[in-house]
Amino acid sequence: SKRRGISPSCPVYEYDGAFPGGGQAVRYRVTSTVGHIFSLDFPPQYNDQNKVDPLTLFHAPTVLLEDARARVSEYLRAE
Repeated sequence: SKRRGISPSCPVYEYDGAFPGGGQAVRYRVTSTVGHIFSLDFPPQYNDQNKVDPLTLFHAPTVLLEDARARVSEYLRAE
């Protein structure tokens, strides 16, 4: 069967089957992700191109940001 998850772009397919090797009955859920879940950026003090020397970016710290618009992390947690 196919159903919509939290993220409208990523449907969830569910089917019954047997687990390989033991034959135990299981319910499979198969899904996907769309686009990028995270992006890498510089902290705010490095984001003004008119005030930052580009050479300093080679040694500047970075931050990992989640793209909240896609709700992919929330979607995967829920499934």
